[in-house]
Amino acid sequence: MQRIHSRSPIVILLLCAWWCLGLAVTRADEVVLHLKNGDRLSGSLISESPNDVTITSGALGKLTIPRSEIERRDSKTPPPAPSSPPAANLAASPASPGGSTNIASGPKASATPASAAAPPPAVKKPAPPARPKAWNTDIQVGLNLRYGAKDQQDYYGTLKTTYAHDRFRGALDYSFTRGRTEGILSANRMGGSIKPEYDITKRTYAYSLFGAGYDEVRKIDFQYDLGPGMGMQVLTRTNLSLKVELGFNYQEQYRSDQTDDKTYSARIAEIVSWKLWDKLIVDAKCELFPNLESPSDYRIRVESTVRYPFLKNMSLNLVVIDLYDTLPPRGVSNNDLQIRSTVGLKF
Repeated sequence: MQRIHSRSPIVILLLCAWWCLGLAVTRADEVVLHLKNGDRLSGSLISESPNDVTITSGALGKLTIPRSEIERRDSKTPPPAPSSPPAANLAASPASPGGSTNIASGPKASATPASAAAPPPAVKKPAPPARPKAWNTDIQVGLNLRYGAKDQQDYYGTLKTTYAHDRFRGALDYSFTRGRTEGILSANRMGGSIKPEYDITKRTYAYSLFGAGYDEVRKIDFQYDLGPGMGMQVLTRTNLSLKVELGFNYQEQYRSDQTDDKTYSARIAEIVSWKLWDKLIVDAKCELFPNLESPSDYRIRVESTVRYPFLKNMSLNLVVIDLYDTLPPRGVSNNDLQIRSTVGLKF
């Protein structure tokens, strides 16, 4: 019995030390660590150093987290005073009034409490590319008035509408001209055409051409023509495009001299669009119609337009049209040259 009583003070001291250690663990800081990847860890703070923080969690046990992965720390009890590590290595900023302490390293550290943290910005989906317009319309009108040795009044206008969808394209072209010189009719013509096209390959297409009109001065009461053909896109650049077409053409004219004319011709065409610079565009179309029954007879039609855009949808235009026919009506010149200026509206 004497031996047991001699060791009683040692047992009492060990029990006191164990109780104090348990008390210290119980009173350790309860913290919540917000990680940069969005996770959140809560537990009792065991130790911290300039490089990492160690906590103990009832569910996960002892955890050591690098400071570089921690966004901020929320403390339920005031953190203990540091043991004077070098100031240059401390990454923790002063505790905020709400008990939140930022322990992320670098100049971008933020001491914003969790309740005031801004939500991540919503990721905007890229807008889908704008679809090309299916319809395009170009209207041109012109007026030429001259009063002097000879009075002259000319009125003219054109309407061009195109439609494109997938492999199909269609073009509608309408024009009229009326003029008087010294009170005598000098121009009275009207015409229109429809040209549907269908792409066969990336560069080739098939077309059909239908046209009709009249020209009182050239003694044509009414005429119509039609014919199919093939076309090829020879050149496609940002400022220059070139197409060639080859087909068949049938034309019938009813003339004021009581004669009718029917011709079977081939059609050879060249269509060019050239953008000289941002403010000057040249469009040209040349058509040759050799007579299949009489190769020495033919028709030529050349049309060229120089456009200068001066507003978003408006332009100044200079139009030159030349018609040549080896077999015109009696008393009518073989060549008919037309030059006019117009104001265009495109939409």
